[in-house]
Amino acid sequence: MSPLAPIVALALGLRLAIPLYVYVSGTGQDVFLETYSYDFLALAQGLLRGAYTTASGSPDTYYVPGYPFFLAPFVAFRISPLGIVLVQALLGCVSVYLVYVVSLRLFGREEPALWAAAAYAMEPLSIVFTDLVMPETLFILVALVFILLFLRFQSTGAVAPLSFAAGCCAVSAYVSPITIFLPLVVAAGLLLTAALTKRSGYATQALLFMVIAVLLVTPWFVRNYAATGEFTFTRGVGDYIYYQEAAAVLAETSGQSPERIRDELRDRTAAKPREGSRLDETADAGATRDGLKILAAHPVAAVKIHLRGVVRLFTGFEAHTYLRMLGLLPTTESAQDTLHSQGLMRTALTNPGGLPIAALLVILITGGVTYGLYVLAAYGLFTAKLPWRYTTAFIAYALYFILLLSGPLAYSRYRIPLVPVICIFAGYGMWCIVSRIRRIGSQS
Repeated sequence: MSPLAPIVALALGLRLAIPLYVYVSGTGQDVFLETYSYDFLALAQGLLRGAYTTASGSPDTYYVPGYPFFLAPFVAFRISPLGIVLVQALLGCVSVYLVYVVSLRLFGREEPALWAAAAYAMEPLSIVFTDLVMPETLFILVALVFILLFLRFQSTGAVAPLSFAAGCCAVSAYVSPITIFLPLVVAAGLLLTAALTKRSGYATQALLFMVIAVLLVTPWFVRNYAATGEFTFTRGVGDYIYYQEAAAVLAETSGQSPERIRDELRDRTAAKPREGSRLDETADAGATRDGLKILAAHPVAAVKIHLRGVVRLFTGFEAHTYLRMLGLLPTTESAQDTLHSQGLMRTALTNPGGLPIAALLVILITGGVTYGLYVLAAYGLFTAKLPWRYTTAFIAYALYFILLLSGPLAYSRYRIPLVPVICIFAGYGMWCIVSRIRRIGSQS
């Protein structure tokens, strides 16, 4: 039997634990649905009618279509949310295998690759989002294929894996638009490599990567322009810049609440003539430019907000989602206030009496695994001594997502693109520790 088989079985068991609990306990399947899940399912229904529209019938330009396309067959055959998360559990196991393959290619040894797969199998975010009708599981799968193909290109220099990597990068943007700017980073890295190594081939490859990625995302730009009059991949980017980033900066500098600032910005947008947009409720291109001007006018405040966002991005571990799905969230108002003011981990450590034992275990286990993986990943990155082209590629990949996602919201789920990388280096770190312990034991 392959040594990877028990790890995949562990991953499948952990990802099926909550669905099994829901099925056995008779809990309603609404626990698998987040607020956005209803929107994705509605868009999937629209696709079956031949129109990518909102519930009101207007063209939707907020959500990209990748995940609704994935959901469309489930909706067509009236498969329940439980059926969706069961399929996503299988996709999660495929991601475990891909983490193993990426690590094997990166380090050239099976043991650290097995530890990396085990780390990903037990990682709390990757488990809980498998059990939600949300696009994170599908996005990680596509992102891992992109990483694997790009590593193959770096080791061989062949055009084929680079071309397919560009295609995967574009496909990932259709699942989550956060990667829409990633081709620019990849192309810039290849151009920098060309300048440092004085090899013009990298410049040609950078151009090839950009051309493929741009050609594949252009149809959605064109579709949105035809539908709304705005040349955008998703209006969510403009909304976020104006109503989140700019609002947070203005709140930071004025001392007012972000909610009040957002209300003022919405009133300001509603009062302005729309700049060619056929949408009524969101920021248009002019409002997006206004948001960028606000950020440029207050760079210190913007940096402070992003630094706080980095902390939030890496300290959350979605224990509240586990508690919600398992029915373990406290129901008393005082306990809820304590959780809101102190946070889950601090409450579990300093005021455990207000939580049931099962909830305490969930918080301590998910938090402990998350922070433990951070320590192991840092140790693994320090000791790996990879070739510079691999190290810089992973660092650039991580910085790209950290810079874009560590804003005023910085939910822990935004960390999902970084989870496979964390687990890969955590696996190497764990292998180093185990190998050292073995050497000490053999010498004694």
